[in-house]
Amino acid sequence: MFKVEKKKLLIVCDDKTKVFANQLSQLISSNDDTENEVIGSKDGSVVASVWEEKHFLANEAAISSDQNILFIGNTKPAKSVIPNVTEKFNQYGIHYGWLGNQAVIYVEDKLLKKEEYDRFNDFCKRQKKEFEEKVKLNQLHSTPNVMKGIGLLLPYVYPVAIFSIISSMQAKKKIMKQQHHMAVYHFYMNALTLFLED
Repeated sequence: MFKVEKKKLLIVCDDKTKVFANQLSQLISSNDDTENEVIGSKDGSVVASVWEEKHFLANEAAISSDQNILFIGNTKPAKSVIPNVTEKFNQYGIHYGWLGNQAVIYVEDKLLKKEEYDRFNDFCKRQKKEFEEKVKLNQLHSTPNVMKGIGLLLPYVYPVAIFSIISSMQAKKKIMKQQHHMAVYHFYMNALTLFLED
C-alpha cells in the first residue's frame, strides 16, 4: 500500500483574522468525513499551517511558487493578490478566489442593509451554518453616511445620530465577524479541494 502525499496549505492572516485562520485549520484537521461522503477536504489529505502576516513577509522570498497559500482578510500581502485572482464566490459581501497556488478570502468593509442581512442569514441556514446571535438592524443602520453627517449638525437629532453611528459600528463589527466565519466555512466545504487540485 503506497502512502498518499498530503497537500500543504499555508494560511496567512493578521491579528484581526487569526481566529478565522484557526477556524479553517481546525476544519481541515477535523475527521468529519462519513462512509458515503467527503466533507470539505478528505480527512488527512491536507496539512495546514497558520502564519501571521509579519512572519509571512519576513519569509516571503524563501517561499516557492508551488506552495499553496491562502490569505484571509485585507492584509498587505492579500491586497497584492486580490487583483489577480479569478473570483469564485461573491455574495453577501463575501469574496474568495484564486489563481495558481494563491487564494484569498476577504469580506467587504461595509455594513449590510437589513434586507441583505436577512438574505445572508437565509443563505447561512441553507448551508447548515447558522449563528445564534442575530444582529438587529433598523432603518437608521441603512441611512447613508452623508445623512448621518448632516444629522450631526442638527441639535434636535444629535442624540439619535450619535446612537445610530455607534449602533451601526457595533452591528457592522458583529456582521463582519459572521461573514468571515461563513466565508471560511463555505470555502472549506465548496472550494478548498478545487483550489488545491487546480
